[in-house]
Amino acid sequence: MSDTVDRIKERLSITEVVQPYVKLTRAGKYWKGLSPFTKEKTPSFFVTPDRGIFHCFSSGKGGDMFTFIEEMEGVDFRGALKLLAEKAGVELVREAPGARDEREQVYAALDAARAYYESVLVERPDVQDYLVKRQITKELAGSWSLGYAPNEWHALRETLLKQGFSEMTMESAGLIKTSEEDARKKYDRFRGRIMFPIRDVSGRVI
Repeated sequence: MSDTVDRIKERLSITEVVQPYVKLTRAGKYWKGLSPFTKEKTPSFFVTPDRGIFHCFSSGKGGDMFTFIEEMEGVDFRGALKLLAEKAGVELVREAPGARDEREQVYAALDAARAYYESVLVERPDVQDYLVKRQITKELAGSWSLGYAPNEWHALRETLLKQGFSEMTMESAGLIKTSEEDARKKYDRFRGRIMFPIRDVSGRVI
């Protein structure tokens, strides 16, 4: 999948993708235009070609060409991938169902871990107080789905096992590790730390 994305970006510039929707004019190293997301009279929509990204100051939206097509066409990442592949002349290779199912399990495990870490943070006022001291309010932490990994060796592992996830899936997701002393033993990779989930362009925790 990442190879396909890279090939599309090699053949298409973000300005080529945006210009059918937004009339752009050059502004130094940027291109600017009226936001396609809001009704405005002063341009607040900027494209940065060398970075392949856009940002709309009036709506707060931004991202790459895939994010832009998702917003404009109302499709998910796969839909944007299909549209841009056609525009770029890149052939989409269908994945084996088994590989797709395995990847979806990894995504599901990562999201389950995100939910678990969030739930732990709610029960830890000491960690919440620490975040406030770092100027991260409870509301801000919630909007970014921040969580806390308890300082325990098997807390997440046991939680996800109960939810039906296999150790193989958890290890593929990078959530647990194999003990160097005993290959039969697995333990949580993240312990005693605040967790910041990272998401891809379609919003999935990666």
